[in-house]
Amino acid sequence: LVSKGSLVESLTTSTGTFEDLFTNTAYTLRIKYTYDLNDGNGEQEIVKEVVVTTLKLAAPTVSLIVNSVSNKVNYQVSEQDTLELGELVKVELYKAETLVSSLTSITGSFEDLLNNTTYKVVLTYKYNLNDGLEDVVVTKEQTVTTAALAVPTITLITSTIQNKIGYTVTLKDVNNTVVDTVVKVYNGTTLVKTLEDLTAEVENLTSNTNYKVVVECTYDLNDGSGVKVLKEEVELTTVKSAPSINVTVNPQSTKVSFTVKVSDINNVGQISNISLYKGEVLVETLSDLTLREFNNLSSNTNYKVVVEYTYDLDNGEGSKELTEEVSFTTSKVEAEVEQTLIPSKNGL
Repeated sequence: LVSKGSLVESLTTSTGTFEDLFTNTAYTLRIKYTYDLNDGNGEQEIVKEVVVTTLKLAAPTVSLIVNSVSNKVNYQVSEQDTLELGELVKVELYKAETLVSSLTSITGSFEDLLNNTTYKVVLTYKYNLNDGLEDVVVTKEQTVTTAALAVPTITLITSTIQNKIGYTVTLKDVNNTVVDTVVKVYNGTTLVKTLEDLTAEVENLTSNTNYKVVVECTYDLNDGSGVKVLKEEVELTTVKSAPSINVTVNPQSTKVSFTVKVSDINNVGQISNISLYKGEVLVETLSDLTLREFNNLSSNTNYKVVVEYTYDLDNGEGSKELTEEVSFTTSKVEAEVEQTLIPSKNGL
């Protein structure tokens, strides 16, 4: 058996088999037969040649199946190779032109990847058809994009009560992307307070003052773009403070003087009435609300001073009245004693 001018193997039997040959290869089967006719010409030789081509093997086929789940890429290599001519070399994952990871298993997963990012999976497979040629290298590739994470959402609800601000932050974060959440309270550009609670009350503020509540939510979508900040803000004005009054009296026998101390930091009201009562009977109402005295009273008598203060907090509830009552008793008047001198025999 000769291949390309070179002897491959020689047999001396009339029947036989040449084995372990290359496939899809042309061989020359050269048959030499010698004989002697005993005619003085010695041995003669007959040579016959037959060109035989071995059969071509079927090349294996390979396919690549890829899918992504969140930040993971799964793959499966499917091969049709009944003669076991081929083998998987590697499965590589690329981000752009950068190699991320390489595996050698038929099925596998690339994990801890970036979300919302396009990757390329490259399969390298080789086989040899035993035809005397080099290995055949097959590559298959597929692109796949990992799932995008949902951007978190925040809802801010606020309320005001005079010098307090209440707030509630509702945070929706289905993919656990939030890194940190803080609530900041500003008066103009001045930071008043920073809190981490999602529900709280901010106290000791100034009434009737503009404030701004800002929620800053820091999150990372794991897409390679880094940390981002989501903001929600509400501007509001604290409610005006309700006033208070305090009345003190200085009674005498026939008159009473009094003082009215008003605490009204937002100037929401004024004194609307000052009256004097004897029991439940109205004695007098001052027409001049700047006066602080009632005269011509009866001594040793119970009275009460009633001061009314009308105010409006501009909160939609309308005008209200604040009433302060102080009871007192006028002092007694000492009786005058007259002395009469009566003459007697011993003198006056």
